Amino acid sequence: IISDATSAINKAADKDEIAKAVKDAKAKMDKIKTDAQLTAEEEAKKAADEVIAIIDKIGNVAFDEATRDAINAAKEAYDALSEEAKALVGNIDVLESAQENYEEIVEKAPVVTKEDKKSGISASTKLMEGAELVVTQAAQSDVDTLKNSFEKEDVEIEKYLSTYDVHIDGGYEGNITLTFDVGSQYDGRNVAIKHLLDNGNIETYTVTVKDGKVTVTVDSLSPFVLALLEKVDIPSGNTGSDSDITNNTSDTSSNKEDAITNTSVKTGDETNLTDPIVLMLLAAACMFALVFTRKKHDN
Repeated sequence: IISDATSAINKAADKDEIAKAVKDAKAKMDKIKTDAQLTAEEEAKKAADEVIAIIDKIGNVAFDEATRDAINAAKEAYDALSEEAKALVGNIDVLESAQENYEEIVEKAPVVTKEDKKSGISASTKLMEGAELVVTQAAQSDVDTLKNSFEKEDVEIEKYLSTYDVHIDGGYEGNITLTFDVGSQYDGRNVAIKHLLDNGNIETYTVTVKDGKVTVTVDSLSPFVLALLEKVDIPSGNTGSDSDITNNTSDTSSNKEDAITNTSVKTGDETNLTDPIVLMLLAAACMFALVFTRKKHDN
């Protein structure tokens, strides 16, 4: 192109022909793409083809882990593409349709409860077909992490009740309502439940035992530690049992009496001036003194 342009310019008879030769050469140059441009297009096409293949693997939509994971993988792959590559994905409508169908299935799915007979733990959520609740002993490292969390918070604990690793084999959608059986002897007591998340964060729930059970709602499953909190005395004036109220009232009255006794002002005369007999005697003495004074004045 450059040699042709140079030849055309050399043959030009005037400035107009030179300008035309330069313009023609520039137009031809603009049509040629650089290696960098070719590489970018090739990479975009390659990335788009990979996503197309991932979308094709979704297949029939069902309420199972295979469908859920295939849709999530395709969506993540598509979202990671450049805008140029996204424009090359010709079956994006397949992914969008699969997402809509799966969401409809999840919305209509019933909440199912599964119970682990050995531990007494039950889980209620939208379980996929064939899903099972699995409860095992939590790993000691996870238990130590959760107990250290209690210690850092300086929580008053009477004792640790149990440690579990809870998960569901077979998949589920939505939040999970977990019920732990701790024993009816703790009815009315507070239990703190710590939940170790996959990212290392810890969630804490404080629940009152009712009918021997405590219930929490979580959005994921992993290790849990349950701790019975120390009893908290009910202060005077708060609602509580009759015996507690009576005891508190008694203590308060006794304290008041002591305070009054200790703060009373004492003099050398211990006579109680509020006694009725003493008052009568004082009145009589005053009358006698008045009469005596008048007789003396008359004389």
